[in-house]
Amino acid sequence: EERSAQSERALELCQRSGDHHGLLLVRLLRAAMFWESCDTAAARFEIDAFKQLAEASQAPQALWIVQAQQACQLLLDGRLSQVEQLAGACLFAGQRVHDHNALLTFGIHLTLLRIEQDRAAEVLDVIRDYAARYPRIAGWRVLYGYALSRAGRREDCVREYESLKRAGFPLARDLNWMVTMSWLAETCATLDDAEGASTAYERLLPFADRLVVVGYAGIACCGSVERYLGLLAATRGNTAAARQHFERAVEVNRKVSATLPLLQTQCDYATWLTRQGDHPRRPGDRRPDP
Repeated sequence: EERSAQSERALELCQRSGDHHGLLLVRLLRAAMFWESCDTAAARFEIDAFKQLAEASQAPQALWIVQAQQACQLLLDGRLSQVEQLAGACLFAGQRVHDHNALLTFGIHLTLLRIEQDRAAEVLDVIRDYAARYPRIAGWRVLYGYALSRAGRREDCVREYESLKRAGFPLARDLNWMVTMSWLAETCATLDDAEGASTAYERLLPFADRLVVVGYAGIACCGSVERYLGLLAATRGNTAAARQHFERAVEVNRKVSATLPLLQTQCDYATWLTRQGDHPRRPGDRRPDP
């Protein structure tokens, strides 16, 4: 509520003063904020308002973000075959204006895309390069560990994960914290680390009602936090909590039309129920075509 009130005041000030650049930034921040709070109608309103401003001004710094937001929606819908082309166009447009955020955005989109295509091994060097270029962004190291797990390189994943764990999972509470915690949750679950899962669960639990949104521009959305809490609860052996989180994640992801996160949740839930000796209520083990 406080963030919403502050953004409304900022929006009003920008409109009164004619600060076009400030207005673009506030619209971006409001879109990400509403996405995170599951208010998809308000988020789409802000995205449309940002697009209209960007197209009216033809500001290159804003136009590439419009493409990035479109790629985000395609990824959320599970339309993977269309994401790569748009992500590449976004990178090209951003590089023309020397905006390093375009490079970061392309890295996120390409990595998430390859992971969903079961091609995580192809982007390991790319992620490692990002981690070296941006050492203050711990999320790249966490993402690298997660990608190692998805690439089947378990021993390398364990080494990377244990290094972070020994340091107490030192994740800055910035705009990347939520998505970094989601990657950490997936890695904890893959490695079946109950101790690490307990630490991550307690940190993430206060944000159970949120969606995982990447960055101030909302360049990617990974669905309900409840899914990651379900993975962590299952890993730490809390059966009742795991069931509750997974069921809530299915409900939330369906409500906000997050197709890919919904399928991921159903797959995770079905896998966990099978291991528990229960029969999944719905199979949910489909993934979008690569």
